[in-house]
Amino acid sequence: MKLPNNSHSGIKIYCKKCRQNNKSCRHIDHQVFRMCFIDRVTGKHRSKLLKSKVYADAVIEGIEFRRRIENGVEETVPDRMKMNIAEALVYFDQYLKGETQYAHLKKEVSDKHRKELIKYCTLFAKSLKNNHNLRKMKPGDVRNNDVSIFYRQLEIKYPHPKTFNKVLTSITSFYKFLIEIEELDIKNPFKNCIRKQVLTGDNLILTKDEFEKIIAAVESKSSFQHTRTNGRRDYVYETWMVNAFKLFLFIGGRREEVLSLKWSDIIQGNNGVLVLSI
Repeated sequence: MKLPNNSHSGIKIYCKKCRQNNKSCRHIDHQVFRMCFIDRVTGKHRSKLLKSKVYADAVIEGIEFRRRIENGVEETVPDRMKMNIAEALVYFDQYLKGETQYAHLKKEVSDKHRKELIKYCTLFAKSLKNNHNLRKMKPGDVRNNDVSIFYRQLEIKYPHPKTFNKVLTSITSFYKFLIEIEELDIKNPFKNCIRKQVLTGDNLILTKDEFEKIIAAVESKSSFQHTRTNGRRDYVYETWMVNAFKLFLFIGGRREEVLSLKWSDIIQGNNGVLVLSI
C-alpha cells in the first residue's frame, strides 16, 4: 500500500500490527488508509480507519468523514476505547446476535454457540473481578499475570484438554472482535497461550458377545447407584438405556445425530419399509 506524491491532507497509512501510522513497514496485509485531522471546534485529534483499500476511494471516504464531523452531523458512536470489560462483553454479544452498527460485518452464529462464547468470556471476567474493578478496567488493561491466574484456574475447572482449549479459543475470539471489528488499539493477551494436547486413541471395537454383556449388565443393575458428597444422586443405569444402546448400534450414527432424532424423522421408504432420516 502506497501514498502518491502530494497525497491528500490527512490521509495516512496505518499498520494494525505496528499499531501506528507507518507507511514504511512490511506488514502489507495489516495496512489500511487512515484519515487524521484536528477538529477546529473542539481542538481534539480525530481519526478513522477507512474501509477502502483503493486510495481514490479512501480519499472520498476520508473527506466525507471530515465533512460530517465539522458539520456536526457525524453519527454519535460511543468511544469504544473507553469501554470497560463488561461493556465490551455486551458489544461482543450484540455482534454475535447480528445486532451490530456495522451493516457489512453482521455475524450469524447459532444461539447455542453464542451462549457458549459469552459463558467462557464471562468466566474470564469473573476471574478478573477477584483482583480488579471491572467498572474501571478496560480490555487493554489485561496483563500477562491476569491471564496466568485464569490459566491456572482453568486447568482445575476444565482438566479435559478439548474443553480447556475451547475456552481459550473463545476468549481469543473475543479479543479478535475488539481488535479487528471495534478497531481497538490493543494486543490480544490470549494469542500466544499454550493449548493442551488432545490425545486421540484408537476406536474401540466390540464383538457381539461383548455388546450383549453390556446389555445384560444394564438390565441387571438398579437405576439408583450412589450419592455424591454434595448430595447429588447418580442414576447410572436406566431401563431405557438398553434400547438406546441398540438404537446406536443399528443406526450407526454419530452421538449428536442419534440423540437429536425425532418421531418425524421416521419416514416410509420403498416397499413400505420404515427408515430413519438422519
